Amino acid sequence: MAAEVIAWISEQIETRPELMVCRTDDDVRTAKREGKLGIFYRLQGPSPIGLDLDLVWFYKQAGVDLMQIAYNTRNPFANGATERIDGGLRTLGVGLVKACNSALVIVDVSHTGERSQLDAIEASSEPVIISHGNAFERSTTRATSLTRFSRLLRPVGARPGLLAIRPLFPRTSSPRWTTWLA
Repeated sequence: MAAEVIAWISEQIETRPELMVCRTDDDVRTAKREGKLGIFYRLQGPSPIGLDLDLVWFYKQAGVDLMQIAYNTRNPFANGATERIDGGLRTLGVGLVKACNSALVIVDVSHTGERSQLDAIEASSEPVIISHGNAFERSTTRATSLTRFSRLLRPVGARPGLLAIRPLFPRTSSPRWTTWLA
C-alpha cells in the first residue's frame, strides 16, 4: 500500500507544477520561494517493509527519508507508546535502526514506547528524533510523551519541539502556551 501511495504522490508531483518533493533544506527554501507545496515522504511505522530490512533501501530510493519504528502499538521491531508494558527494542528493531542508519533514513521514535526510544538511541550511529510529541505530564495520552527523552538529550544540545494539539490536553481550562511545556 505504501509503495502505491508513493507512486500516486510522485505522479501528482510530476504533473502538478505547484508541488515539489523536498529532501533537503535547500528544497524547502526553493518551494517557499517559488510558492510551491513541498512534499516529504515518510513512513509512520515500519509495516510497509514487513520483516524484510532490505526494503528500507527500496523506500529510501523511492524518496522516504524518515521512518517511525512503531506507531502506538507493539510490532516486530519495537513497542508503541500506548502499550501497557514496554519491552524495548526487539532484536529485529536493532536491525531496523542499523538498516535505516546505513540507508540514511532518519529514525523517528514518535509514538514509540519510552524503553524502545532509549534502546533506539543506543543502537543508532546517527541522530534519532521525535518528530512530534508533547510533554507527558501535560497530555492526556501516552502516545505524545517526550519529556524523559528530551531530558536525556539536553546534555548533548538537543532541543525538543512543541506540538500543540488541543484534543490531547485536559479540557479543564484554557491553557496558555506555558501550560503545554513540562
